[in-house]
Amino acid sequence: MYVKIKEFTNLGNNYQLIYYIITFVFKFRDSMFNKKSLTGLLIALILCISAVLYYKFFIEKKDGFVLDNPTENSIKVILNKENYVLAPGQALDVPVLNGKNTISSVSG
Repeated sequence: MYVKIKEFTNLGNNYQLIYYIITFVFKFRDSMFNKKSLTGLLIALILCISAVLYYKFFIEKKDGFVLDNPTENSIKVILNKENYVLAPGQALDVPVLNGKNTISSVSG
Protein backbone atom coordinates (compact mmCIF):
# COMPACT_ATOMS: atom_id res chain seq x y z
CA MET A 1 0.00 0.00 0.00
CA TYR A 2 1.47 3.29 -1.09
CA VAL A 3 0.65 6.65 0.44
CA LYS A 4 -0.04 9.41 -2.02
CA ILE A 5 1.64 12.68 -1.20
CA LYS A 6 0.50 15.98 -2.69
CA GLU A 7 3.09 17.72 -4.74
CA PHE A 8 4.30 20.90 -3.12
CA THR A 9 4.41 23.93 -5.36
CA ASN A 10 6.11 27.25 -4.74
CA LEU A 11 7.57 26.17 -1.41
CA GLY A 12 11.17 26.68 -0.33
CA ASN A 13 14.07 24.41 -1.19
CA ASN A 14 13.88 22.76 2.25
CA TYR A 15 10.33 21.59 1.64
CA GLN A 16 11.19 20.32 -1.82
CA LEU A 17 14.11 18.33 -0.40
CA ILE A 18 11.86 16.82 2.27
CA TYR A 19 9.27 16.02 -0.39
CA TYR A 20 11.85 14.21 -2.55
CA ILE A 21 13.17 12.23 0.42
CA ILE A 22 9.68 11.15 1.48
CA THR A 23 8.71 10.11 -2.04
CA PHE A 24 11.97 8.18 -2.41
CA VAL A 25 11.38 6.30 0.83
CA PHE A 26 7.77 5.44 0.00
CA LYS A 27 8.58 4.48 -3.57
CA PHE A 28 11.39 2.09 -2.75
CA ARG A 29 10.49 0.94 0.76
CA ASP A 30 9.18 -2.48 -0.26
CA SER A 31 12.14 -3.28 -2.47
CA MET A 32 14.64 -1.98 0.11
CA PHE A 33 13.35 -3.78 3.17
CA ASN A 34 12.84 -7.12 1.46
CA LYS A 35 16.59 -7.34 0.85
CA LYS A 36 18.27 -8.51 4.04
CA SER A 37 21.78 -7.49 2.96
CA LEU A 38 20.72 -3.91 2.21
CA THR A 39 18.91 -3.67 5.53
CA GLY A 40 22.01 -4.90 7.35
CA LEU A 41 24.18 -2.42 5.47
CA LEU A 42 21.89 0.48 6.42
CA ILE A 43 21.88 -0.59 10.08
CA ALA A 44 25.69 -0.88 10.08
CA LEU A 45 26.08 2.56 8.49
CA ILE A 46 23.74 4.15 11.01
CA LEU A 47 25.63 2.53 13.90
CA CYS A 48 29.03 3.63 12.54
CA ILE A 49 27.90 7.21 11.99
CA SER A 50 26.33 7.41 15.45
CA ALA A 51 29.51 5.98 17.05
CA VAL A 52 31.69 8.59 15.30
CA LEU A 53 29.35 11.43 16.33
CA TYR A 54 29.28 10.18 19.93
CA TYR A 55 33.09 10.11 19.97
CA LYS A 56 33.38 13.61 18.48
CA PHE A 57 30.92 15.22 20.88
CA PHE A 58 31.50 13.35 24.16
CA ILE A 59 34.85 11.52 24.24
CA GLU A 60 37.41 13.42 22.14
CA LYS A 61 39.85 15.55 24.10
CA LYS A 62 41.95 18.35 22.67
CA ASP A 63 45.73 18.03 22.89
CA GLY A 64 47.49 20.52 25.11
CA PHE A 65 50.10 21.21 27.76
CA VAL A 66 49.22 21.90 31.38
CA LEU A 67 51.69 24.42 32.73
CA ASP A 68 51.84 24.32 36.53
CA ASN A 69 53.77 26.48 38.96
CA PRO A 70 53.99 24.81 42.40
CA THR A 71 56.71 27.19 43.63
CA GLU A 72 56.33 30.46 45.52
CA ASN A 73 57.94 32.53 42.72
CA SER A 74 56.46 33.53 39.39
CA ILE A 75 57.76 31.70 36.33
CA LYS A 76 58.04 33.01 32.77
CA VAL A 77 57.42 30.21 30.25
CA ILE A 78 58.16 30.51 26.53
CA LEU A 79 56.17 27.96 24.49
CA ASN A 80 56.43 28.10 20.69
CA LYS A 81 57.66 31.72 20.85
CA GLU A 82 54.70 32.82 23.01
CA ASN A 83 55.31 34.16 26.52
CA TYR A 84 53.27 33.02 29.51
CA VAL A 85 53.75 34.27 33.08
CA LEU A 86 52.58 31.85 35.78
CA ALA A 87 51.88 33.18 39.25
CA PRO A 88 52.67 31.05 42.32
CA GLY A 89 50.29 28.06 42.47
CA GLN A 90 48.75 28.78 39.05
CA ALA A 91 48.00 26.14 36.40
CA LEU A 92 47.34 26.98 32.73
CA ASP A 93 46.10 24.89 29.78
CA VAL A 94 47.98 25.71 26.57
CA PRO A 95 47.09 24.27 23.13
CA VAL A 96 49.67 22.11 21.34
CA LEU A 97 50.55 22.54 17.69
CA ASN A 98 50.96 19.55 15.40
CA GLY A 99 54.61 18.71 14.90
CA LYS A 100 57.61 19.99 16.84
CA ASN A 101 57.04 22.20 19.91
CA THR A 102 59.61 24.11 21.94
CA ILE A 103 59.39 25.10 25.61
CA SER A 104 61.71 26.97 27.97
CA SER A 105 61.27 28.71 31.32
CA VAL A 106 62.88 31.53 33.26
CA SER A 107 62.40 31.86 36.99
CA GLY A 108 61.66 35.41 38.09
